[in-house]
Amino acid sequence: MGHKKIIPRAIKHYLSQNMKLIIPSYLIHHDIQKLVGSIDLFSKLNRSALRDVMSELTHVHIRGGATLFRINDPGDCMYIVITGRLLIYSVLPDQTHKMISEIGPGEYVGELELLMAEQRNLTVKAIRDTELLKLSKKGFERLVKKHPNALIHVTHTIVNRIRKVAFSQEQHSPIRTIALLHAGTYCNMDAFTETFIPILEKQGATLLLNSERLDSYLGSGMAKVDFGIWDEKDNRIVEWLCEQERSFRFVIYQGDIGLTPWTRRCLRQADRILLVASSRGSHEHNAVEHYIFGPARETTNARMELIILHDDSVSFPKNTARWLNERPIMRHHHVQRYRVQHYERIVRFLTDNAVGLVLGGGGARGCAHVGVIQAIQESGIPIDMIGGTSAGSGMGALLAMRRDIVTMKYLIREGLLEKKPFKRFSLPVYAIMDRFIVDQISKSWFGDVQIEDLWLNFFCISTNLSSGEVVIHQRGPLWKATRASSSLPGIFAPVIDNHQVLVDGGLMENIPAGKMKTMCGGPVILVNVTPKKDLTVDFDYDNYPGPLTTLWSWINPLVDAIRIPSLVDILVRVAGLSSMSKIQFEENIADLVLNPPLEKFGLLAFSEMDRIIDLGYQYTRQMLEHLKTKDPYDSIGQYRLVSLMKHNNQLSVAS
Repeated sequence: MGHKKIIPRAIKHYLSQNMKLIIPSYLIHHDIQKLVGSIDLFSKLNRSALRDVMSELTHVHIRGGATLFRINDPGDCMYIVITGRLLIYSVLPDQTHKMISEIGPGEYVGELELLMAEQRNLTVKAIRDTELLKLSKKGFERLVKKHPNALIHVTHTIVNRIRKVAFSQEQHSPIRTIALLHAGTYCNMDAFTETFIPILEKQGATLLLNSERLDSYLGSGMAKVDFGIWDEKDNRIVEWLCEQERSFRFVIYQGDIGLTPWTRRCLRQADRILLVASSRGSHEHNAVEHYIFGPARETTNARMELIILHDDSVSFPKNTARWLNERPIMRHHHVQRYRVQHYERIVRFLTDNAVGLVLGGGGARGCAHVGVIQAIQESGIPIDMIGGTSAGSGMGALLAMRRDIVTMKYLIREGLLEKKPFKRFSLPVYAIMDRFIVDQISKSWFGDVQIEDLWLNFFCISTNLSSGEVVIHQRGPLWKATRASSSLPGIFAPVIDNHQVLVDGGLMENIPAGKMKTMCGGPVILVNVTPKKDLTVDFDYDNYPGPLTTLWSWINPLVDAIRIPSLVDILVRVAGLSSMSKIQFEENIADLVLNPPLEKFGLLAFSEMDRIIDLGYQYTRQMLEHLKTKDPYDSIGQYRLVSLMKHNNQLSVAS
């Protein structure tokens, strides 16, 4: 546990002689030359060239929360991370920040500007205290002059990296250090770690540290040593912690209940902060949280997640908004204390393995989502986050409420088939359909459930006609959000929210795979139930049938019905056309794209719901079986999906 890696004296002497600045003692124990040589920029250099690279590097220490460089700064150097973590983001015209990536040990930043002699186009901050190696422009020029062939490899590596970034969402280096801190009033953190740590250990060797354990490893009172004073004791702690971070896949820093030196140190060491609360406790900030959301923001940019623990008897969480209103977190998790699956879901999010399911709109064809969900569940793939638009928002919301397949079918049959909302006409002032029956169906499905109270993280998309923007619903009444997401313009009355007019999300983003990828970070399964070609007819314009002839063909069983789109069909199709151009882009982002063959079913064919559901089920089963035998995979996400299927199937067989 406390064994120190032995570095040959020659390497120590070499580093001390050739690094331009003094390296702290705890970094000497890193095999820095090995780390630099493993970086793709320098991995193909010979020993002589690598030694010359090492001679040009200087050590830089940056405190958590500090800015390494800003947009438009001179691009006169690049940096390699030895320990710690950096946040890279761009500044939008409205001065808000768009996160680009997070990078950790063995990764680098600033190489493009160094090569092109350009100004910085991004801003970089330290998430936590970080040690870096700096290569200056003059040093790079000396290297190129001495080793001109190295420039070719460096250039190819940078170009390939740019290509990968151009076609991807946010990039994150795997997190290695996690701080566990109390939120609200006291919760039983030891009980949480008792279940959480063994599950995390399945992803790699894990070390749990708290103040008592640190004292047992390094001596009594060491946990009380303040961070950053750089005396002998502090350096010893930092050196030992750096060694553990190299030796373990994860190091978990469990903070004290109060704001102690150890708790502050946990914050400064964290790549990610997990705030753990009891649903039975007060949502008010405790002393540690006052520090986290106050002075500590100057020393850490680590992203935070909130975990709310519930008794197993709780059917639905309540009042989650009280916790979220006061905490700027990236996501929250509802966890029942003894449900192992809930802890497994947290671990998948932390390791970029969380599975996001995106369900698109398509009228009655959206019933296929039920069959798709059933096949995915039977395959063993866990669904960790759900996003949907229009019909997909309603189906996804039912899943997020943990409704089983039988219940989902019953609700669809009762609401959309028996109550016939598409045949309840109204005076066409706001829309041609009666809004009250649609509101009634939505409320009967979702009641007073709030999105933030769902067991699974969920979002749905609507279009804001007032501002022309996409709206992402992640909080508030579930019935109202799904109602807005499926408010087909001209068919159903828009939803008015805060004086804004909200209509069907399919107008702008029918299958939000990109947003899901950003939110969940893991594999994304996209289900598109809208055919690329639709609403074809069997006659020419000159033979256009009259309305009475058409109506008679529809109601007379003795003649063939004339296949012609109705007013509702046309409005539904028009509502989705503007987002059709984005479909290929969204499908490229997803790791698994499911396009059930639904062309023969009309947009309002709710009477065919059983056939549509079964088709979605059979199609998805075939696609998942095909995925298991695929070689090679199209993405790392596909590999992760197959791994989850195999792992969970093995557990099922074992049980």
